[in-house]
Amino acid sequence: MGLAKTFLAIGIAIILAIFIGYGLYVAYEPPKYDYTQQNSCYETYNCNKPQQDCYEQFNYNYSNPSYKTCQSLTNTPEYNACQNNFEECNNEYTKTTASYKYYRNCFFILLVFGLAFVLLGALLTSFEGIGSGLIGGGILIIIWSVVYTWSYWMHVNKVLRLIALGIVLVILMLLGYWKIESRKRLENN
Repeated sequence: MGLAKTFLAIGIAIILAIFIGYGLYVAYEPPKYDYTQQNSCYETYNCNKPQQDCYEQFNYNYSNPSYKTCQSLTNTPEYNACQNNFEECNNEYTKTTASYKYYRNCFFILLVFGLAFVLLGALLTSFEGIGSGLIGGGILIIIWSVVYTWSYWMHVNKVLRLIALGIVLVILMLLGYWKIESRKRLENN
């Protein structure tokens, strides 16, 4: 691929990714944060309360030798159990918020767009600059789907995250083999 086609492909990839990302933001705006909605997990599981009470007992006197025992309160099985319960409660709460649902939807929308442009680019490999640009743009959109929706992505089961990434990787490798590498072999023969 010549220099002009290379820059065309890079330009198409970057502008396509920005266009789709910003287009989604314009067409499907994020919800406004609801300040009235309370997360009761912070009240139910106040895991640091024993430590705070201990600090208050010693009037935050750092020079008191017994003060250091307050710091060890975060290394107890009770504290760890409380933290686990808090994380479970917080994850369940997060999944009910409007922003979680918004980012979940955005993730799938961007993923579908990304894969569609990769497929379209693979079909247009005879137009080297354009096809490569569409493939590159599709890949950037797929990457953006994870970056932009990080708050959703971090709450998805880690096995499902691995499976999703594996599926996208397999699709890219198959497209590369079937549409690009096999075409090059035919041209060389």
